[in-house]
Amino acid sequence: MRLLAMRRVAALCIAYLFCTAVVLLSVGCAATQGTAASAEPDGTLDEGYPLWDGQGMVCKITRPDRLEPGPDLGLVVDLTLLEIDAVAAKELLGIEGPTDIAPRRFSAPMGEIAGVNCAYGHGRVVDRPSMRLKDGVETLYEWQQRSLYLQDWELEEGGRASPVFGELTEGVNGKFLGKLAGDGGMQIQADFSSAQLVRPMKHFSTKLQAGKEVRIQIPELAVVHRVATETIQPGETAMFQLSRVENDDGSLLRLLFVRRMDSTE
Repeated sequence: MRLLAMRRVAALCIAYLFCTAVVLLSVGCAATQGTAASAEPDGTLDEGYPLWDGQGMVCKITRPDRLEPGPDLGLVVDLTLLEIDAVAAKELLGIEGPTDIAPRRFSAPMGEIAGVNCAYGHGRVVDRPSMRLKDGVETLYEWQQRSLYLQDWELEEGGRASPVFGELTEGVNGKFLGKLAGDGGMQIQADFSSAQLVRPMKHFSTKLQAGKEVRIQIPELAVVHRVATETIQPGETAMFQLSRVENDDGSLLRLLFVRRMDSTE
């Protein structure tokens, strides 16, 4: 006998996902205007933790799947997928709030800089692959992560209780379309869906028949689809905002950085 009806939990989760998706999808398609920028000088967040601006960085970054440029193979780009808190995103990237979803262009390797700041306590780095973008050819990209949560408790004979775990999948799924321009730039269209889990999960407590209090987790998943376009030159980085979730500590933004590696450095 389940302590809570699984159907009730599933219905609550589905209702929440539907409402969240409708609200977030109402933001619509991201604006395609971006501004060239370099890293700003070090700032200090309200908590007193300094932001690292990338000074002294040598941009010879090694990745496990490093791709070498070659004729007719397409342009090599490095991707950085991460989640960063809203305060750091504003100070470091100039993202003002939930309605500011426009892509951006940076001359600095901002994906690496933001990733270091995530490692300093402002978020988490999710994925760092390399890929090739060919002129006029769609290139797919996907990242997924499965998470378990304490969904229910089941009472057995003799009053013993067994935990019941549920599973959900969050991730990013979509495609890039690159088009070369006459000035050497590449226009990159990012067409992605993002399912982002709110962390930490909300929970509530209840009592078993025996009177022992137990806890149950309620997962919240924000589902967003966005299409945005940005143009970058060799060595520059484009940033695309995929989704945002709210938690007790504020907002957490999921961002995808695309850096052209055919630099003249």
